[in-house]
Amino acid sequence: MNDTKVFVGQHIPRKARQSKIDEMKSQFTNLYVKNLDTEVTDGEFYELLAPFGNITSAEDHEDAQRAVEDLNNKQVNGKPISFGRAQKKSERRDELRKQYEQAKYEKAGKYQ
Repeated sequence: MNDTKVFVGQHIPRKARQSKIDEMKSQFTNLYVKNLDTEVTDGEFYELLAPFGNITSAEDHEDAQRAVEDLNNKQVNGKPISFGRAQKKSERRDELRKQYEQAKYEKAGKYQ
């Protein structure tokens, strides 16, 4: 079509697409770390993460999942650090929107 490639395929229902997306999200290997003290050195950070696999890029989902479970809210230099699955901006925005709407409905329900 006018020198444009067009993909033609079988229709995939929304539920099937969503379940595939949810499955991909649950198999994460990229982590996001926040609230890390500025005094933490690269060596200290490496020692903290070394038991969970390659630090540059987790090659195994289980290693990344275990790191999140074991290190989330762990105290490092007296501050709790936060570990989680790295999200795209749109994913994070959608998650925050859902949380906001849920809180809004709960608050409105208190006054009825």
